[in-house]
Amino acid sequence: MQVFLGQMPTLFRQGEFSTESLNNFTASAGQVQLISEIETAKVAGELATQLGEAYLEGLRQLIPFIQLSNELAETEEHLNVARTESKRLILEITTWHEKAEQNHDEYNRLNHSFEFWNRKSQEHLLKKANLEASRIKLELQHSEWLVEKLKMAHQVTTELRSSLRQELEFEEGKEEFGQLAAKNSDRIIAKLKEFNKALEKEISDSGNTQS
Repeated sequence: MQVFLGQMPTLFRQGEFSTESLNNFTASAGQVQLISEIETAKVAGELATQLGEAYLEGLRQLIPFIQLSNELAETEEHLNVARTESKRLILEITTWHEKAEQNHDEYNRLNHSFEFWNRKSQEHLLKKANLEASRIKLELQHSEWLVEKLKMAHQVTTELRSSLRQELEFEEGKEEFGQLAAKNSDRIIAKLKEFNKALEKEISDSGNTQS
């Protein structure tokens, strides 16, 4: 056991301290406890406890190293991918450069064509922006025109309603006047009849007196 405890620091540094080692030591401590006296068993128990604590402490100290190892492995994987892509791109660029040197005229033609269409794209993009601005301006002007027309239509409608109301009132007045005139006409005719009767009676009375 003393030899094993003396090897603990080395085992921790080498990463060889495992559950199997702890089980072996625990078994040894159990055998010592069975064959030793009470004091010896007590010492063996204390040693087992110290060994367990040391083992747990070792595990706690190994956690950051495990995390770092995982991060290093992940970084190495990303680095390999980046290096592979870089090599592929270098090879592709070299291939196209060689093709461009072999067919310089075609390379220039493609380059000029790209510049031409890129310039056209910018021109069309600017033209589209100007057209959109003009369209928005026209929509605003049309909206203002519609508002004015709506105001005018509202005014005309108001005036028409007022005119219709006046005409209706006039027609109602005419009807009322006609009814009143009809009533007055009947009364006037009755008065005339009474006057004629009175006149005829007076003439008749006057003739009788002369006789």
